[in-house]
Amino acid sequence: MSRGRANRATRVTGFVLVWAGLLFLAYWVLIGPVSALELLVGAGGALLAGGAVEGMRRAERQPWGGAERLGAAVAAFPVTLLRETWQLALAVLAALRGRRAAGRVVRVRLAPGVGPSWAAALLSASPGSCVLDIAGDGQGRGCELTVHVLATAVSPLEAALRGERAP
Repeated sequence: MSRGRANRATRVTGFVLVWAGLLFLAYWVLIGPVSALELLVGAGGALLAGGAVEGMRRAERQPWGGAERLGAAVAAFPVTLLRETWQLALAVLAALRGRRAAGRVVRVRLAPGVGPSWAAALLSASPGSCVLDIAGDGQGRGCELTVHVLATAVSPLEAALRGERAP
């Protein structure tokens, strides 16, 4: 194996393991006391999800991107997760009562230095948003994400990314 391919494999493995670790930690915190079998299932699911994040990055052909705002985004994720889970439950109840489906598509411009791959993965991992498209490479002017959001208000995660909604 060439040195370049080995370095790339190491980066990809590290990327997947970091995501798997973060997702497993979220699983463990949100589920509470668990048995050894549940931990094993959670670890396997987190590893698969980490691979899915890498697959999403490759599908969008985005560079690894900068880590600017990553700490703030990861810190805002649990609050966003709880808030949007509640919003999703309310939206489902409203839909069951025959009301119009909630949600709309918005464009979010990320600040320069924010990695579009990990920002899109975090936004898509929350129950209230799903990234549909990534335009730009995160360098220079930044990039723009097309996102389906459940609520009209800006989520704590989106605010932590310091993105601005495009008109």
